[in-house]
Amino acid sequence: MPPPPYGFTTTASEIASDFKDRIYNRTFLITGCTPGGLGHATALVLAPYSPKLLILASRSLTTLRASESEILTQHPNTNIRLLEIDLSSLESVRAAATQVNAYPEPIDVLLNNAGLSGIPFTLTASGIEKQFATNHIGPFLLTNLIMPRILAAGPGARIVNVSSRGHRFSGVRFEDVSFSEEGSYEPIAAYGQSKTANILFTVALAERLGKESGVVSVSVHPGSIMTNLMRDMATEGLVARGWTDRERRPVDTVMRWKTVERGAGTQVWGMLDRGLGGTCEAPTKGEAEGRKRDVC
Repeated sequence: MPPPPYGFTTTASEIASDFKDRIYNRTFLITGCTPGGLGHATALVLAPYSPKLLILASRSLTTLRASESEILTQHPNTNIRLLEIDLSSLESVRAAATQVNAYPEPIDVLLNNAGLSGIPFTLTASGIEKQFATNHIGPFLLTNLIMPRILAAGPGARIVNVSSRGHRFSGVRFEDVSFSEEGSYEPIAAYGQSKTANILFTVALAERLGKESGVVSVSVHPGSIMTNLMRDMATEGLVARGWTDRERRPVDTVMRWKTVERGAGTQVWGMLDRGLGGTCEAPTKGEAEGRKRDVC
């Protein structure tokens, strides 16, 4: 039976329950696992349905341990592995990818969720504007370096890139992605081009993988959510755009705000709904044990 229609108020928990057979005995790698954020909320709703392994990735081991602790408190039998990665650092991404490629488990689903927004102008050690490095270059490199482990999962594997309506703020500044011209940097434009790059990467990756691979590449916009992603955005800018009041409380005028649980629902749907991508996927173990497949 197909799942019920989803909408603005649908939660990640509801979607995970509908697609629990797509969670059972599968390995998920989720970047940006910080308590209070979308990555953590996603991992938390997968845990009840016996995933084979949840790989929680973040630049801070402290936040990773906090995320792990909360999940295990609620679901003590969950198999969790922690992965330190700073997506703004090419060296860190390469080191993390080396670890992942040494794992015995194929990666069934990669969720590129981590990101930055609205920070002051900063260049990484490689000379790349930090939002573009963290939101696009790092996930791009990680995805490509661990592609052997994704392909090893076979048909049904999936790559989900979390983009945003922020793509409307700027296309990719191919002539100057790092705002080298003095005075050219605008935090929202830097964020916007990184989100546009996420979408372009997703589309190009889908074309290169091809339907014959059975590996699906999708990007999602989770909605407007007041998470740590917005902590570096200036209050004056948020107020000027009509997004929050001066106490940084969301204002439902220009856009509708979601809770974290509702926002995570969009990416959980992108990770699990078999109807995405137009491919015929092999049944999971849970489906093979008695359920008919909904698609193909």
